Amino acid sequence: MSLLQQYRKSDKLSIVIKSIVNNIVLAKIINEYKELLQQKDKEGFTFLEELKELEIRFIANSSFDETNEAFDLLFLSYLALLKADFPNITIKIYYPYFDEKERNNYFFKLNQHRLHFIITAKQEVFRLYKNNIEYRVRKISQSISYIPPLPINLQTIDDLFSKKNKNNDYLSILNATLNGSAHDLFTATDREVVFSKMQHLYKEKRGPLQYWTANELSGLYFLKALYDLYVLRWYIDLHHGVVSDYQIGSSIVNSKEDTESTVVFRKAVINVLNETGAFYFSDVEAYFFSLIISNSELFKIPTGRDDMLAKVSLFFQEHEVEQLAADNKHLKVTYINIYQENLERIIGYVKDIAYGLEELAKNVVEHTKARHDVITARIYKYQSIVSLKSIDKDWLQKFDSSHRFLDINVIDSGTISVKKSYKQSLLNERDLFTVSVTDDMLNESLANEYNDDIEKIEHFGLSDFFNYNSIKLYHQINRTKARLGLLIFSQTILHEKEAFVGFSSNDLEENVPKGCYMFVGETGIVKRNTEKMMPLGTHYNFIIPMKEVLQTRRLEDDMIYKETSISSSVFLELHNYGVNENANRNLSRVNFDSTKVSSDKYAKLDELKLQMARYPRDSIMVINADDLNEILNNSSDWIRFLANIQFSSDFFRDVIIYGLNPIVYVEIINILKLFDSIPDQVVGFWKKGRFILCYLPIDYNEGVFWFNHLLTGANYQQFVKLNDEVSLYHLNFNSVVDCKRFPVADMRDLDTTESYFFSKSKKLLNFELLIKGNAKISLFEETTRSLINVPIDNKIHEI
Repeated sequence: MSLLQQYRKSDKLSIVIKSIVNNIVLAKIINEYKELLQQKDKEGFTFLEELKELEIRFIANSSFDETNEAFDLLFLSYLALLKADFPNITIKIYYPYFDEKERNNYFFKLNQHRLHFIITAKQEVFRLYKNNIEYRVRKISQSISYIPPLPINLQTIDDLFSKKNKNNDYLSILNATLNGSAHDLFTATDREVVFSKMQHLYKEKRGPLQYWTANELSGLYFLKALYDLYVLRWYIDLHHGVVSDYQIGSSIVNSKEDTESTVVFRKAVINVLNETGAFYFSDVEAYFFSLIISNSELFKIPTGRDDMLAKVSLFFQEHEVEQLAADNKHLKVTYINIYQENLERIIGYVKDIAYGLEELAKNVVEHTKARHDVITARIYKYQSIVSLKSIDKDWLQKFDSSHRFLDINVIDSGTISVKKSYKQSLLNERDLFTVSVTDDMLNESLANEYNDDIEKIEHFGLSDFFNYNSIKLYHQINRTKARLGLLIFSQTILHEKEAFVGFSSNDLEENVPKGCYMFVGETGIVKRNTEKMMPLGTHYNFIIPMKEVLQTRRLEDDMIYKETSISSSVFLELHNYGVNENANRNLSRVNFDSTKVSSDKYAKLDELKLQMARYPRDSIMVINADDLNEILNNSSDWIRFLANIQFSSDFFRDVIIYGLNPIVYVEIINILKLFDSIPDQVVGFWKKGRFILCYLPIDYNEGVFWFNHLLTGANYQQFVKLNDEVSLYHLNFNSVVDCKRFPVADMRDLDTTESYFFSKSKKLLNFELLIKGNAKISLFEETTRSLINVPIDNKIHEI
């Protein structure tokens, strides 16, 4: 009998599992769960009045092999959703066997997930039975192969994705754990012994699991990352005021010829952790950081000199490799530099994952009727991926049994599909704007654009929500609404990580599941529909190959911040401009009132724009980025804000922004490059006829130099080429970044004549003469003062 039939007839429900739980078996179980939801949707909460028990029994047989993966951990995530939808059901899992000495089998994993749910979901999602006796052991551990399942709802989402502060960062947690401990506990020379003792102390200080916070669980994972990076012992010694003998891989240990390498390595790792803000990671970032570090060969120190030489030799010419082979110290320093660079890269990758998952989680929570979802991530071997997942053979053929994969899932049990929810959002927005906008022409224009979108979305396939090459909707929705995070995330892992991306979204009443998947093939992105995705709610699946090779930066691909150089400027006279009403062309300094801006990531965009509406639209808007740093939290927020004020019908054509963090600005440009290849669109890299002049502060030799950069152009080539031309007579940011150059670019549709930024001779005017920064002098004066104080040496030159 199905679960629904059992539910109607008895207080006890049963599922018997005789094989591994792969996608096919899991889909059958979820279909029965879906039938329960359909009936609950019809009957309402009266359907939950009776208490029920669900027994899930695994039966051992020849196909149930403990040496392989017994089931997809996604199975447990759906149990968490079922428990949230049916709190009247007690779930019990009966497992066939368990070796007390063996931690790799699935009984141990089941128990750990049970314990993790107690912390992350604040409830026991399921009870576990061994030989029909309930297993109550509560010895928690962090895993090297999976993150804890993370239930996401309105109450937990901010806690899981928010950065730590100085009161709860991971270094503070480490020091609080060590307070009152004796240093004698950690004098062992074996790294694993020290780590084991630290884990025991950490758990002892936190007490019973029901009192743990999600932050404390992520702290346990972060400790493992410090251990894997060979710096945990050093931080322990630092807390106790002891000079560390520093444990490190045998190939970097001190020798008579080299007494510095261990110190150089330690400082390199610690500098990266400090400069990238790793100790302030969100919980989600900490989980993925630990998981990737633990499973990557990149961060395992070579045990011998030859192994180290083999790792770095790929990046050097033959004569350079010979030099490295002849100089051990030089080899170690070279390896440490590459190790440091790859640690920075992985941390950036972790932030990308967390950012993308946050966007997905928020979308699910905001748009599903259930308003909760679960995130899981697991490292699988090649054979497990083959047996557990339904994956296109054309993608799988790229890999072999030596590969491992990071499997990330975001699921919900919502009753409305993404497509239907997105359409409803458009309808709501259209009605809201057409009621609130009093200008008849603007009202009609907005209504037409939204009606056009609503018509187009009927023809949308699921892959159109993932693939940025398929963007077809109205410009403001494209760039300023919820899809941005999804587009960036999917684009990063599709192209850079060669991932397999699956997506399904189904209404509760739909009987045939609708799904799609994508990957990069030989001729571009392959998009295919499938019925093999999960049949309930929305399911995002990312299967990412774990690359095991060191990498170095490719300057031709991305804009990368580098040491500054100073170029000569030709200053032109500014005519008829001023920050006053009498000027022929007025510069309007925008004063924002942060007290009138909400924290909602979409509402705040319209609220900021509304504050700008009191200034003349035909003036140049001047914005101090410092005024918005507490409101616009990252590069994505800035893109949404800038698009909101320049892409809509009531746009501001010319905007000056000064004081924007150069690193954030580089992130903005790299994100906008994702939109560069959108064919036949009003908006590509940026919207035609819109201009943002940025003044970016570069700190050098205790001075500040202001570099300009023009954000404009329908494509990236125009953007780079225009700034290259400006750099001939201005201090331009193109001289501070490495970016791909375009000696020839089609500039025909880049019209600067209407912009107030340019003179009649099409030269960018020197607004740095008019704008005063926080130093209370003009940006030009501050740059000149800084230049005077720079000592003359070979680092300063004219171009």
